[in-house]
Amino acid sequence: MGVSVMKKFSRLNFATKLMIVYICALFFAIGSVTYNQIHASAKILKEESARNLGMLTEQVALNFRENQESLGYSIYSKMAALEIPSLMDAYVQPESATTLADVRYALTQMITDSSDYNYVLIEMLDGTRVHTDGGKYTIPSAVKDNCAAILDTHRSVTYGNSNWYRGTDGGVYILRDVYAISPLRRVGKAVIHMRGNIFSVSNVYENTGFLFFDSHGKYLSGAGMEVPEEVRRQVTKDLRDNAVTRRDNWLKTEYYMVSSTSGSWITVGICSTAAYREMVGRIIYHGVLFGCIGLLLGIALLTMLMRGLVSKLTQLRKAMARVSDGDFSQHIAVSGEDDISQLAQTMNHMTAKIQELLEQLVEKERLKNEAEIQILEYRYRSLETQIRPHFIYNALETVNSMAKIRGNEDIVEIVQRISR
Repeated sequence: MGVSVMKKFSRLNFATKLMIVYICALFFAIGSVTYNQIHASAKILKEESARNLGMLTEQVALNFRENQESLGYSIYSKMAALEIPSLMDAYVQPESATTLADVRYALTQMITDSSDYNYVLIEMLDGTRVHTDGGKYTIPSAVKDNCAAILDTHRSVTYGNSNWYRGTDGGVYILRDVYAISPLRRVGKAVIHMRGNIFSVSNVYENTGFLFFDSHGKYLSGAGMEVPEEVRRQVTKDLRDNAVTRRDNWLKTEYYMVSSTSGSWITVGICSTAAYREMVGRIIYHGVLFGCIGLLLGIALLTMLMRGLVSKLTQLRKAMARVSDGDFSQHIAVSGEDDISQLAQTMNHMTAKIQELLEQLVEKERLKNEAEIQILEYRYRSLETQIRPHFIYNALETVNSMAKIRGNEDIVEIVQRISR
């Protein structure tokens, strides 16, 4: 197969061969440059996107941590302002006038339209539990069950810290100890159910989602773009396997992500790769487009150059054919200073030199022939000079003899006088 192709290629004329080789070389060069540029641009775009998402995630993680601390502080301040810790402490004291109704009334004052929570469950040291249900807000039973389950499960002392949990209903709950101020002592526990999203981001980041995990990798809440459940599960798994940032091939995944740790919280920023894939598609499109334009321009330029080259080569070939037939008067018109023009000049110089040599050769032959003719004429004259006396002498002898035979003395005397 390869041999037959090479044979067919070898039979092509020079212009066609040059065109094929040039197009192949140009295609390879433009293809290589286009591929490298596309690859480099995609890499830069990926690095910039990851860097921007990383910076944004770090900022969101810091804001989330500050928001959590602020929420915990505001809840404790609200309880202290309503004297709930004091009422809880007084309720468990012997002979106290504080009733359970007093504690419940103060507790219900925590829930307002502007509060970040809608349900509070407290447990006093004697095990008595009081909640805010029964007011103007209807609380689902799942919220009550989750609050009770958190109190039953987490019995350890929090020492004033706010522990955050995600319930089976998907809600966010805060568990913290309640302390009376004077004297300072623990008087019970409180579980607060947060209303809606506990953290929100600017609409500027609506195409980016954030997932918040505790130090054990347990998912708490999210903000920003709604992240599909299967993606959240995969992120949770990757977070436990320390593989959150190992998704390198963005063209085959729908999301890319970056994690950031702030305090005891882990924030994972998630962004769709749709914009990245769209941008890479544009880069590929424009790269291929400009590559094809460059290829077409190169072919057009080569065609223009080949047209002049082939024209000069054709003139040179025809002139050489006429020279081979013996016509040395051929002169090729020279335009430019390229290699073909120099070759044409050399051809003109060669034919002129041959013509000059032929003329010199003809002149030498003419002179040689004239010299030979002169030599022959000289020899003829010399021979003639040598032959003429003998011929006359012999003729006179013959005349003299015939005159003697006939007895003509006058003729004999005349011949003898001439011979002298």
